[in-house]
Amino acid sequence: MTTANIDAFIVAGGLSPWLKSYAGTEHRCLAPLGDKRLIDYIIAALQGSGRIRRIVVAARAEALPLLEGTLPPMG
Repeated sequence: MTTANIDAFIVAGGLSPWLKSYAGTEHRCLAPLGDKRLIDYIIAALQGSGRIRRIVVAARAEALPLLEGTLPPMG
């Protein structure tokens, strides 16, 4: 049995202005890939590992409203 005892820190503050015309956003972490955003794949992989206690996302202030609801509530 694996205990969830590791904190994960995702650095998600990168901007790519050229990306907006292709992906509808210049925030790289919010760029769509298939039916999800890039950050959604990262968070799902961390949660699926069973070893992560808490996920912290560092992002630009203007991206925060777009990230709302992305992470589950802390328990």
